[in-house]
Amino acid sequence: MLLILAGCVTVTVDFGAETAEPDLSVVPLTDERHRATAAGAVTVSLLRSDDAGDHSRVSWEDSTCDGPLGPIAVVATQEIDGAVTAVGQALLYPGDTEPFDVAQPFEMALAFTADAPVQIHAVVDRMGDGVLGRDDPRGLAGEPWALGDGDALTDLAIEIRALECGAPEVCETVSVAGTVIGALPLPVAVVAATEDAAVVSMTWVEPDLPAVCDDSAFSPDAAIPFEIELCADRPTRLHAGQDLDDDGLLTPLDAWSTGLSAVGAVGNPVAPDARALEALTLHIEALPGILPGPAAAVTLGGQVRLADGAFKILGDDAQVIVVARDSLPPQAEHDLADVEAAAFDLMIWSSDELSGRSAVDFALRLPTDSLAYLWAYADEDGDGLVNESGEPVASGGDDENGRIAIAGTTPAPRELLLAAGDV
Repeated sequence: MLLILAGCVTVTVDFGAETAEPDLSVVPLTDERHRATAAGAVTVSLLRSDDAGDHSRVSWEDSTCDGPLGPIAVVATQEIDGAVTAVGQALLYPGDTEPFDVAQPFEMALAFTADAPVQIHAVVDRMGDGVLGRDDPRGLAGEPWALGDGDALTDLAIEIRALECGAPEVCETVSVAGTVIGALPLPVAVVAATEDAAVVSMTWVEPDLPAVCDDSAFSPDAAIPFEIELCADRPTRLHAGQDLDDDGLLTPLDAWSTGLSAVGAVGNPVAPDARALEALTLHIEALPGILPGPAAAVTLGGQVRLADGAFKILGDDAQVIVVARDSLPPQAEHDLADVEAAAFDLMIWSSDELSGRSAVDFALRLPTDSLAYLWAYADEDGDGLVNESGEPVASGGDDENGRIAIAGTTPAPRELLLAAGDV
């Protein structure tokens, strides 16, 4: 249970049954739970965006950053019946005196049900605005785990890819007014972002608290007004949140908006032609641990085929690689180690695994709201170099660079047809 004194109003937030582990006190314990632990480290890598919006990797030394990006939240979740619920969280605060690319260790306790696997991801407060929302960069800790009571996950390695420092202009904007309802008498953060998770603007608004203390003076139905900048030329997503545990950060264990309604438009994102809105309303569910929007990861699936026939024509030493990269691939031949370093996820098939097959299925896990580049390579001589002259390659994105914007829904399956040629 958490008591928050806001002005003359005391808010009681009940997180459920008491627990002996202090670090589980912010986890909702409303049903039968198992206990487990998770430990590992989080690294933040940087990307640079060019004029076309394509990404390349950049070192911290060569970047525009002169300090760490901000706090990091490591979050464990379960998805049950379409609802994503946080079941554990650890907060990390990188220091200003250490190298900014140093791995940040974490430990956290989990309180989960047996109904679904547990997925772990990390999110960094890129803008340093105290809001760790779905529009901030995130990284995944492998596949979801089917855990049992007392299990311990160790040596988890999470890499977050984030754009380097600075806040370049995302789009031409227009100002829109609206209200937040369902909120507690606490400050509210409203965030606007494009569909590919670039933050357009954010604002903090204060509820109009009554001057005289009265238990019934503040109502969750009270409308808290806000004004915010939205893109004038593309859809813009809106969400809001409140810092329930009063730690100065909005994290997945705080309260977030669950819906958006407006005159002329319903739901996120707000379309460019919905600018003459008379009422734009964000609805907050004051329930800790119920995350807004989609899960932290989506699966990109499909098939890889060889344009000239079955894989047997590649030879006994061949291997096939499919990768979802975080950055543009090199134009020339490059080492498989470079592919792995830039991979959100990848799959590799040996010649034995390709024997007798004309196609292989792939499933790659990617962070929601990320930008990826989907490529496949046939390393015919098995020397660990891909895109050598004459070796088959394929891209499976929405442009010639293999680019795919990963939103909150599962992308349509992709077919990659390997054919001889260079990237």
